[in-house]
Amino acid sequence: MRRTRPALLRRLACTFSLLVSAQASAAPTPGPVAEGAIDGDTVGVRATLLLDAPPGATSGRVGVHFELAPGWHLYWRNPGDSGLAPQLAFGAEGGDAEFGEIAWPAPRVFQEDVDIRTYGYSGSVMLAVPLQLRSGALTAVSARADVLVCETQCVPAELLLQRESTGQADAEVRRLFERTARRVPAPAAAGGVEVALEWPDATPVGEPF
Repeated sequence: MRRTRPALLRRLACTFSLLVSAQASAAPTPGPVAEGAIDGDTVGVRATLLLDAPPGATSGRVGVHFELAPGWHLYWRNPGDSGLAPQLAFGAEGGDAEFGEIAWPAPRVFQEDVDIRTYGYSGSVMLAVPLQLRSGALTAVSARADVLVCETQCVPAELLLQRESTGQADAEVRRLFERTARRVPAPAAAGGVEVALEWPDATPVGEPF
């Protein structure tokens, strides 16, 4: 039986390691802008990671601004009769940061078929979350956005984003966050609306009203 020489095994292992390293280094480093849901020559969605954190502040806002191709849309947190809600995950470098819940702007209605009604966004929309820095100094933020973007057909997109913290306030970015906040519906309680469900005491459990 033929035996493989140890030197040959070492060369093979070294070649395999170089191939793995080359593949890893070929993967592009995420930047502040990413594109996805590409259908032929059409880029369904373009995403930009934005940060609003004044210098020295321990709180701020981070969001993903989506720009959709004409005729395309993505979905709200409750997509309706079809579709999938966007999934966002945020991260921070240089500090211990906590991210809050997504503030969802009010959606529009899409009548996709006679009996299919969905809710979502066309044109552009930003999904933002509050940021609380518990310790350290923020040097960068990152985000992963998994979205389903639809025209006549739906195309999934995974968008990886990263933005360095410049430590400088950007007035234009802050205005965009403020405009987005005004599109978010206030909780019912803030408007003095209370919702209560009353269950008749005389109604036996398991029987209809």
